[in-house]
Amino acid sequence: MHDSLVFVPASIAKEEQYLRPGDSVICISSGSKHLVGKSAMLRSKWKGAFGAFLAVVRPASHVDAQFVGYFLNSPQYQDAVRRLSSGININNLRIRDLAKIRLPLPPLPEQRRIVAKIEALFSRLDAAEEGLRRVQRNLKRYRAAVLKAA
Repeated sequence: MHDSLVFVPASIAKEEQYLRPGDSVICISSGSKHLVGKSAMLRSKWKGAFGAFLAVVRPASHVDAQFVGYFLNSPQYQDAVRRLSSGININNLRIRDLAKIRLPLPPLPEQRRIVAKIEALFSRLDAAEEGLRRVQRNLKRYRAAVLKAA
């Protein structure tokens, strides 16, 4: 999983570049337009830093990090990134443009309720996908049994 990571001496990384749980890392420069704006949230403790071509969103204490992480994967955010990114060979999203994207920020309890609902829906989706895989396996067995009986 981490085979493609690039490691540099720790002395090169600044303290603010080290990632913390809840940070979201955003690709701000790439030769591939569809990668610009893509993000990933660090959910657990990990010793590592971000570097060139990346930016980090580090939510304040009154903001639910998962809420921000889900927003950074929303169609509203993706549309804003498409409008704001530019470039010919290398596509870029400037930090000042990234800061222009408005994050709809309800009160913290509402943020947590929204995150809980999203998590519940993803759990249902995971269960449905597993059910579909089970049905597909059963279908293969039934098909083999029908062919054997024929």
